[in-house]
Amino acid sequence: MFNYKKEKNILTAIKNDKYIINENYLLNNNKRLYIFDLDDTLYLRTLRGLINNYDNYCDIDIDKLHEYIKEIIYKLHESNKILCIASHNPCVKYCLNKLGILHLFTYIIGEKRNKKSMVLEILNHTQIAYDEAIFLDDLIDNIKDVSELGLESHFLGSNLGILELI
Repeated sequence: MFNYKKEKNILTAIKNDKYIINENYLLNNNKRLYIFDLDDTLYLRTLRGLINNYDNYCDIDIDKLHEYIKEIIYKLHESNKILCIASHNPCVKYCLNKLGILHLFTYIIGEKRNKKSMVLEILNHTQIAYDEAIFLDDLIDNIKDVSELGLESHFLGSNLGILELI
């Protein structure tokens, strides 16, 4: 079950044609639980590498982009959404702390195992129904695996991570 919406994004410097969902939908739907991947979804590690390696990306301020990500996460938290992380990155708490948003997350997993099992653990821990959860990741294989559970899953595949939501 893929829930893609194809549109143009205002941040087109990296890739013009991408699958995105709109921030208004993210903030104003019936979902109570938001499960995010970390790397290249909330923390733009790959984008930082692109900026450092190519002159034509130098006009992008990664810190300003991360500030906008923080804004979205704060809006979700203020809307009483439950925020969780399912990441392969063992340093997930360090990265969230660096962004200043660690305290906003209810449950955090940072280990090498499949996303489907991480999402199941989060659902079990939070006791939220599958139809009240949403999963966001930058890897299509993770989206395929998690969507098999019946969760609404969104592919963020442009190196802009959650910024695709604007």
